[in-house]
Amino acid sequence: MLHNTFAVLCAFAIVFAVSDRAMARDALGVRGTTVSLVPPEGFEPAGDFAGFVNNDLKGTIAVTELPKEAFGQMSSLFSDVGKVNKKLSSGGIKANTLEWLKINTGETVPLIHGTQTTSDGHFDKWMALYGGNKTSLVTLQVMEPNSLDPSIVKAVFASVTTGAAASEEEQLSLLPFELKVVEPFRFIGTPAGAGVLLTVGPNDLNTGNLQPILMVIHQAGPVAPDSLEKMAETQLRITSSFRAAQIRSTRPIKFAGAEGILLEGTVTADGAVKQFSQRFSIGKDGLFLRLVVLGSEAQMRELRDVVEQIASSIAFKS
Repeated sequence: MLHNTFAVLCAFAIVFAVSDRAMARDALGVRGTTVSLVPPEGFEPAGDFAGFVNNDLKGTIAVTELPKEAFGQMSSLFSDVGKVNKKLSSGGIKANTLEWLKINTGETVPLIHGTQTTSDGHFDKWMALYGGNKTSLVTLQVMEPNSLDPSIVKAVFASVTTGAAASEEEQLSLLPFELKVVEPFRFIGTPAGAGVLLTVGPNDLNTGNLQPILMVIHQAGPVAPDSLEKMAETQLRITSSFRAAQIRSTRPIKFAGAEGILLEGTVTADGAVKQFSQRFSIGKDGLFLRLVVLGSEAQMRELRDVVEQIASSIAFKS
């Protein structure tokens, strides 16, 4: 049924006209990203991620940016609700409809509407993809039973424009934690303004998982009465690439000024066995902090000391 819905929408090239009821406000730049947009009334700039928040509606608008080179793959994904469900269902996301939305620049973008269920509740969720100097994914969600009129939601997505990428220094300065980039790792970006992505090698898009990658993720999650080790494993496996990971060792560590856990093991990526490590702790704000590294056995061995230097540099800003 989802595939048929997608086929019908594509066949008729449906473009949805957008009401301008939500367009009285000025466009605002989303910190650390290439995106500007007009948020609805009641949404204000967020202090801890790239986007806007409405506490009364329990709603957010978030911007996640990937390298420009990722646009082709992401466009293929967002052109089919079936593909979206296959890729994102592990995060509780269910895509229901795809619309081709004409935005104010005259371009059309794929707009996905569905739901997401998390430990916090059930959300009405919208997602749209934009090209430019970065590949930008804009999401808007509101916790049910709260809601926004669809015409207001579409006006927000229609208002999106993209510009120049923020500098590395600006993006890092907006993170809630300090981090030192140590060579040979180099900076790629700060997805959603709440984490950082580094790699070793010339390509920003890690096709075939040939380059080692290092990710630091600052995220919300349920702080259960389970052990820190159990929570670390749960968060690792929520990430789709690590769902079938084989954990070989676990030990307590200090990470970002708190008690933490180091998980190490292997995972199969693109048919090849890779090694990984995940450092995990819970910050004073109650959010999880994870540092995940993935690479070949030789890469992980060569980069071990550098990874330790980067991990040791991480500290929450006061």
